[in-house]
Amino acid sequence: MGELHLEIIQERLKTEFKVDADLGKLMVAYKETITEPSLNRITFERKLADQKHSVVIEVEVHPKKAEAGHPIVRKGQGKEVQENLKMLTERQLRCITNGVEASLRSGPKISFQVIDVEVLINFFQIGRGTSETIIEAAAATCVRGALQNAAVCLLEPIVSLEVIVDEKFQHAVVDDLNRRRFVMDMIDMIHGNKIVTGTAPLSELTNWYEKKKPDCGPRRRALQNRRIYTSVVL
Repeated sequence: MGELHLEIIQERLKTEFKVDADLGKLMVAYKETITEPSLNRITFERKLADQKHSVVIEVEVHPKKAEAGHPIVRKGQGKEVQENLKMLTERQLRCITNGVEASLRSGPKISFQVIDVEVLINFFQIGRGTSETIIEAAAATCVRGALQNAAVCLLEPIVSLEVIVDEKFQHAVVDDLNRRRFVMDMIDMIHGNKIVTGTAPLSELTNWYEKKKPDCGPRRRALQNRRIYTSVVL
């Protein structure tokens, strides 16, 4: 959802529903990922209603590009691993996957979502009567520990940008974009206007259109749906 969408919703809340809605400072949704594998094994024990629940689990997290950013959860390789996991049921695997997904919603660096990771289950042992909730909690705790021990980097959203500007203001607009880490792809011309396309970090474009000086002539900005993430050093 873009800034214009938020402004329209805010205006509708005020005019149609008489709600004095205040639009706070916009935040850019960064992501986190790991750059090297990390292994973690824990014994997770809880006592609920006089019943002891226990899970021993070992996971290994790897950096791996995943489709649509969803984590890949699968059983590890090796004879000993396969022997241990042959009793792992589909229901238990779903619980582990739920725990993994929960742990990746908030990364260890600055609590942004963790993407592009593969999680291997290397060991799983469960006590009699242990609930599914405890399995999920154990898996989430184990993955968080693995992420804490891994090298984590921040990913910055990069968006496609198209700017239509009067030819006489082209250089002023392009110079301003270049100060915002803009990477130009091409410049085209249509109906006497210049069309500048390229990519730029989303964080550099917050309120860009509104803050641009009025003496730069008519123009408009369009952010396309394509968005990629690239690592950034803080």
